[in-house]
Amino acid sequence: MNLEEKVSKREMVYQGKKLNVVVEDVLLPDGNTAKREFVNRRAGAAILALNQDQQVLVIEKFQHPFEKIVTTLPYGRQQGQETLLETAKRELQDKTGYTALEWVPLGGMMPAPAYSDEVVALFLAAHLKPGDPHWEADEFLNVKTLPLKEFFRLCDDGTILDARTILAAYRLRAYLQEATGK
Repeated sequence: MNLEEKVSKREMVYQGKKLNVVVEDVLLPDGNTAKREFVNRRAGAAILALNQDQQVLVIEKFQHPFEKIVTTLPYGRQQGQETLLETAKRELQDKTGYTALEWVPLGGMMPAPAYSDEVVALFLAAHLKPGDPHWEADEFLNVKTLPLKEFFRLCDDGTILDARTILAAYRLRAYLQEATGK
């Protein structure tokens, strides 16, 4: 069965700092029409930074939509013509101050394909060197380290709820199992 929808009209109904809202008229496979609404957001990168002591760098940040502090990996959106790896390197340094000598792609994800076109690349960063973060004027973060086993436990037990962080944890676990044969 053909599932493809053809766009006949596109309108950006809101343009913001972090996202845009788009409404499209589409022609359905059966010949009928429908409206599709979605959030348009630049691609981004999430970084699972692992230090020499097998600790993961995480960020605590107040997330306004949930009105609580949320624990996540460092994450940010592409700027200009950056590659997603360049985005990851910049965001790791901006958010945590750290740089990394080794970068391993852990795949990608679509955080919310039902209502957003955002794509996120996941990276493992290793052989970390400390430095100074470069936070935006309205950005307030706590940067912490979690032992790798504790990080996995918090992702497994539902304490950490951020999808990028959880998927990166599972991809790292698979990567480590493949690398060690365990």
